[in-house]
This record gives sequence, C-alpha cells and structure tokens, in this order.
Amino acid sequence: MASHLGGYVTGLIFGVSLCQNVLTSRWKNVIRILAIPLGILFLLFCVLWSATQWPPRSLFDDSQFCWAASVVDASIFGDTSTHCVICSDDACIAKFENSHYVPGPTCHGQTT
Repeated sequence: MASHLGGYVTGLIFGVSLCQNVLTSRWKNVIRILAIPLGILFLLFCVLWSATQWPPRSLFDDSQFCWAASVVDASIFGDTSTHCVICSDDACIAKFENSHYVPGPTCHGQTT
C-alpha cells in the first residue's frame, strides 16, 4: 500500500513539475514551482528513512522485523496448527530455522 501511494505521489509531483502545460496561468506556475522542492523533500525523506531503519519497516508497521514465516512446530507451540512468526533479531530466527515452514504467502502483520 505504501509503495503504491509513494509511486502515485512521485508521479504526480514529477508530472506537475516536468511536463509542459499548453494553457498556462499564474496559479499553475506557482504549483509547478512548489512541486519541485516538495519532490526533493520526499526523495530526501525516503533516502533517510531507508538509511536509518533497521530492521526495515514502512511508516505503517507497528513493529520492526526482518523475518516472517508461517511455521508448524508442535514442540514450540504445543499443537500442529500454523502459526505466524515474526522476528526482529538473529536469536529469534535461530529458534525457528529448524521448524517446518508452510509454503505460500507469509502472515505479515500477525503475531503469535
């Protein structure tokens, strides 16, 4: 979701600032001039966010994590149900690396 919104905003800003308008007016030129620094600010924000967040996360994630999987392990969970596991460090990943992984999409956003 965040990547789609970011792509939309980026395309809109660059479209407004770089494309030529056949019918120009004063307010359209003001918007065009304001779009350029706004685009640069968004670019700087994205680069700084990516450089300072580890494990990676989006603006909308409640917790930071670098590994997620659907896992079945009766010795850990006490049943044979599928559980969503989200880890943010190597110790957590090592705990589940010998478990049975369920193929398919991970259960991003759910914790057990």
